Amino acid sequence: MLAGIKSLDDLEARHPKRAESVTIIGGGLSGPCLAIFLKKLHGINSTIYELRSEDYSAGVNIALAPNSLRVLQHIGVLDELRNLGHPYEKMALTSARTGKQIGTFLNGSQKHYNYESMRIHRRTVQLVLLKECKALGIPIHYNKQAEGIVEETDTYVKLKFEDGEVVTTDTVVAADGLWSKVRDHIVKQELPYSGAMGVIIMNIDREKLDESVKKVELPTFCFGQTGMIAVFPSNPWGGAIDMFSTMPFPARSREEWAALDADGEGKRKIMTDRFGKGWPRYIARAWETEPADKMWLTPFYEAPAFEHWTSPKGRVIIIGDAAHAFSPQGGQGAAMALEDGETLAHTIAHADFATDRLTLLGKWEKHRQGRLRLVKDLTDWSGRQRAPVSSPFMWYLKEWVMWAVLKLKGPTMGMDWLYGYNPEDIVSVLRS
Repeated sequence: MLAGIKSLDDLEARHPKRAESVTIIGGGLSGPCLAIFLKKLHGINSTIYELRSEDYSAGVNIALAPNSLRVLQHIGVLDELRNLGHPYEKMALTSARTGKQIGTFLNGSQKHYNYESMRIHRRTVQLVLLKECKALGIPIHYNKQAEGIVEETDTYVKLKFEDGEVVTTDTVVAADGLWSKVRDHIVKQELPYSGAMGVIIMNIDREKLDESVKKVELPTFCFGQTGMIAVFPSNPWGGAIDMFSTMPFPARSREEWAALDADGEGKRKIMTDRFGKGWPRYIARAWETEPADKMWLTPFYEAPAFEHWTSPKGRVIIIGDAAHAFSPQGGQGAAMALEDGETLAHTIAHADFATDRLTLLGKWEKHRQGRLRLVKDLTDWSGRQRAPVSSPFMWYLKEWVMWAVLKLKGPTMGMDWLYGYNPEDIVSVLRS
């Protein structure tokens, strides 16, 4: 035996096993998306390490905008997902004051963007992606919490897990979410609370809603003086309904947020106080009568605009919420994660990546950060539209402005830049 080596464990500790060329931390959306693109389109191997167990099933329904579906089409899983989610194109805006429609716009469009939008459970999307990973032979290791980067050189990077395992690899991509441990290697910064939170009831039986819902075109955003309630069909045939709101709310510690989420009747009171009197009966009654254990509360934390998403040597990269988390009020969280996965895969697969990774990653980073700034501006604007107003007169004025904007901008609302984005365009960016 070599000096100091008394067992195979000692040997592995001195010479950590060589992983595949790309090690991905996080098995949510952006991580599996990246792994599939690397393998399926470019023949590049990767390994995924996921914090949670394989049978983890929590989470909420999400919106997949047309730019999300484009990525899923490129990856080859969209047809399967279309059988599992609720497709829609037109979004209605309604008034809580009158119960009438203010106007409509296209939240997706086969005609304009080649893709609709879809309401679907996040876990469903994740499972379809993970199934594709398995079909491609991509290794997935569950119950693996990354502790951090222990060494980065010009030729390799070492990553340590909380169970003591150290993996040596060519590239680490951290897709491990808002509270990423790997991100500290690139930037150490506390994440601020955005000032807003969301509450959702999922899978309400449509037949049990008050009959007033039959007069409303769904999906809809219903606006009133005290805020906004979104009402979305969420299963393929539209019989299950999600109802949710995002709203300004005082800051709390993470422990206090967890306690509030666990307080079912406390959540109910927050919502009935805001969306009871003066709101359409199908909305008010749902918050009064639906079981409290069907209500989910989530505070929105945001990742500031980090200067870099890559380490100085270019062997550690952050994507998805680890790089740019913001509130879901623009409906683009999943889309940005999926776009990150596809664009980074094309970057890593570039013929010159091995010899010029810093230049190529710099172009990728600049391209993605420019787009994310625009999406963040849109998200902040959307959040302001959903916020309460101070008086009935101000709400009447705001309602009139909404009507005017819908008329002036037309059905697409000038969203071609957002929904028409093609991640494959990164290839030409890398050539420039």
